[in-house]
Amino acid sequence: MIETFLKDGDYSAHDYLMMDKDIAIKNGVVDPKKQPYFKDMKSKIGVLLIHGYTATPEDYIPLIKAIEEKGYTVYASLVAGHGLDENYLNTASYLDWYNSIKYGYLAISKSCEKVIVIGESAGALLALLVANYNRVDKVMLFSPAFKTKDKRFFLLKYFHFFNFKIHVQSDRKYTLEHEVRCTTFRSLNQLRLIQDVVHNLEINYGYDLVCVVGDEDVMVSVKAVDEYFNKHFTKECGTHNYSLLHLSNDIYEIDHVIIERDHSKTIKYVVAMI
Repeated sequence: MIETFLKDGDYSAHDYLMMDKDIAIKNGVVDPKKQPYFKDMKSKIGVLLIHGYTATPEDYIPLIKAIEEKGYTVYASLVAGHGLDENYLNTASYLDWYNSIKYGYLAISKSCEKVIVIGESAGALLALLVANYNRVDKVMLFSPAFKTKDKRFFLLKYFHFFNFKIHVQSDRKYTLEHEVRCTTFRSLNQLRLIQDVVHNLEINYGYDLVCVVGDEDVMVSVKAVDEYFNKHFTKECGTHNYSLLHLSNDIYEIDHVIIERDHSKTIKYVVAMI
């Protein structure tokens, strides 16, 4: 069951970071770049960053640094099951994914007056859930994975128990040119399940929202992004500000995630909207 993040006691923002890191280390994620990251800039504005499927905070170092340069406090969560290999991915359900954002949210809400949640791809779905069950001032969704372009994706409902291993070729040119990640049917089925949850979500309209997608996204259905936004975030839905933005590849060269190829340009664009 998805629930509001409740405080476990009177902890500081740094305490929450250390508890979050302890979980990662105990689970074998010993690389500091892949662990949760927090930088308190003593700002009224705090940004909670939620990475996408198979990614880690390391993938967002350029964005994290750009947020810090603007003077905003930032916390980059490590989503449960991420940071190691496909066997570790198999240990986490979509509920584990959501609950693993708890300490990051509590740290930001403890140290800042205004909470902004940024999520990309599967992380965008988690960002919506965080905003729906907790106090959030603004949500920014990038390439939200409401629906994948692979028409076979729904078959995971019937075949995930076979748990085949598959390779996912990364398009993130700013890291390793030939980086390959592995995942499994069982883990991908958790993405399918969280898509169902978000599609049936009764939206809490207590926050502003910005939704951004590249016109030529290679992984998520742009049509599904448009349909979800137009269904749930019209002016008639609430008194907050809701914006849907399409980025042209002629300018930003976005295949899917918010920081790839010409990432310096997209990062500036993202930070300017905070």
